[in-house]
Amino acid sequence: MKTIRHHTPIILSVTLFVALLSGCHGADDDDPAAAAEVLEQALAPREVQLVTAEVREERPSVQLVGEIRAFDTVTISSEVGGKVDRVLVEVGDRVSEGQVIGTIEALRKLTDVVCDADGELVEVLQEDGQPVEYGQPLFSLRVEEGQA
Repeated sequence: MKTIRHHTPIILSVTLFVALLSGCHGADDDDPAAAAEVLEQALAPREVQLVTAEVREERPSVQLVGEIRAFDTVTISSEVGGKVDRVLVEVGDRVSEGQVIGTIEALRKLTDVVCDADGELVEVLQEDGQPVEYGQPLFSLRVEEGQA
């Protein structure tokens, strides 16, 4: 009994809504000739156009302004074992071929780390005071194609 009382307002609202909608019609709805004409128009054949689908390859395009250059990334490695004495460059610095970019202390003697090509420093792999072995990578350098 409690369930019916709970749903009574909802049932009455839906019934009232349906009654209101049933009263919404035009004046021509009672005319059988008008209804037949609407039905005939709805069922009348329509002209259609047959199109054959074709498969083609679409390539996305991008328009950019600027200069495109290929680049290589090279690693500058230690030529001696020892300890990094000083790193003389920072990430983002432009460096030139032959430029000293760091020093390594080996047996109380300082050895320069010399850049092999022109480019931009992208990574410092060893910091001041860190021990390094022969051949261990110290710097990563981005150079234009053909200079590596």
